[in-house]
Amino acid sequence: MGSACETESILEDGNCFFRAVAQVMCGTQKAHRTLRLAVVKHMQLHSSEYKNLLRSQYTSMEDYLSSSKMKYVGTWATEVEIQSTANYLGVDIFTFHLGKWLKYSCMHEKMCNQGIYLQHSNENHYEVVVCVRQFESHNCYELCHNKKDNDGKRTRTRQSVKAQSEVYETQKTCMCADVSGIIAANEVRMRSADVKNEFIGISSSVASIVKHKMQNVCSWKKSVLKDIHSEGSKLFSDGSLCQKMLKGYGDLHFSHWISGQHTVFNKICEVSVEQRPDVKKSELYESVQEIFFSYESCLLAINGEFCAIMKHNDYYVIVDCNVRNASGLGSDIGTSVVILTLIGKI
Repeated sequence: MGSACETESILEDGNCFFRAVAQVMCGTQKAHRTLRLAVVKHMQLHSSEYKNLLRSQYTSMEDYLSSSKMKYVGTWATEVEIQSTANYLGVDIFTFHLGKWLKYSCMHEKMCNQGIYLQHSNENHYEVVVCVRQFESHNCYELCHNKKDNDGKRTRTRQSVKAQSEVYETQKTCMCADVSGIIAANEVRMRSADVKNEFIGISSSVASIVKHKMQNVCSWKKSVLKDIHSEGSKLFSDGSLCQKMLKGYGDLHFSHWISGQHTVFNKICEVSVEQRPDVKKSELYESVQEIFFSYESCLLAINGEFCAIMKHNDYYVIVDCNVRNASGLGSDIGTSVVILTLIGKI
């Protein structure tokens, strides 16, 4: 692997390492403080693992963290924090410096076979590597071209997105008059012990709304539910590493999981949720609900798990992609359903 071809700019404020990693993991630099606190907590819990990495002036991890003030915003990260971050996140971190790549191998359980690639410049700044040159060549792997294409898609105006959705509307077939009640059902197993169940319902709900914008819900078949499960699972998996990174820091992890750019049914979706240290989960759900409301839909919690309700012509549609038993309670195996009913009968 050759030198860095293109990098993604990171704010220079003393938090650049944590900002760069947060950008890779969550699609936003705003998670840098939460990541910093998580890594410091990890270092405290596993201090013996990093004893040999400490410089000679420090007698212990406690001494190092106290003297360096590493938990405070603005403190530069060192090789100790880089190795700790690799171990905590379960991913290898590569830094490019003085013409060479340095690998910080994850010594704990690996969560991902891919790596985080950063450029270390001027001895004091990190940026995210987007593309690299081929070894001993001026040619690159052209990942930078893909990024530019995606950036072009992401910078479309709200008006152009609205115009595109109107085109979808004119091309879709509506079958409301011919269907009612349960219009699609599918047996599925979808459980994970690693991430809270609420994320499963929310991710599938997002996928169902995107699908409805592409194909009227009243024309869905069983196969569509399978597609929604697939897209929801991908979105769910995209958030699992970020959720792991932020666990233990209250409700803030939810905003970082849902915020950013996501690809659902090959459509790039931008989600922006305000993130504050004092934010409460109820506020976060309200922010997400506002996004759903803009698509004439909302999230609904049924027995603690989330599903989507969408308005379509004179009907309400309930899309429940969770796994429930006959009593409507969460289960390892159950039935996911799409129910279409008149507004007055919901």
